[in-house]
Amino acid sequence: MTLVIGFLCEDGIVMAADSAATDIVQDVKVPVQKIFYIPKFKMLVGGSGDWGFIQELKAAIEGIPRAAQTIPELREYLRSNLRPKLSQAYPELAKAASQGHQVRPVASLLLGGFLKDKPYLARHDFPG
Repeated sequence: MTLVIGFLCEDGIVMAADSAATDIVQDVKVPVQKIFYIPKFKMLVGGSGDWGFIQELKAAIEGIPRAAQTIPELREYLRSNLRPKLSQAYPELAKAASQGHQVRPVASLLLGGFLKDKPYLARHDFPG
């Protein structure tokens, strides 16, 4: 089970996570980094869920044009750019989510950093 937590403080954020992922094929735990720093946005990204999909999310965030300056813009960019990949990897789950059914997230991201000199934390689940 992955744990990613964040604390919003008056002058910053604190983010922490465990460091193990499960290889379900070999049934072993492997060490992984679950919190990443994205220098372009001065942002921390913590991920839980499907490790391969989290890597896709990280790459997508690194590819965001600098124009995405708000949490809603960031969420919309991720949603629109990752929906096709999610649908391809998890067709039944994506179909159920698109029909409005509640589904367990494949991955969840905790985003944190500064916008307009104010610290923020935001969570986004995929699908979602």
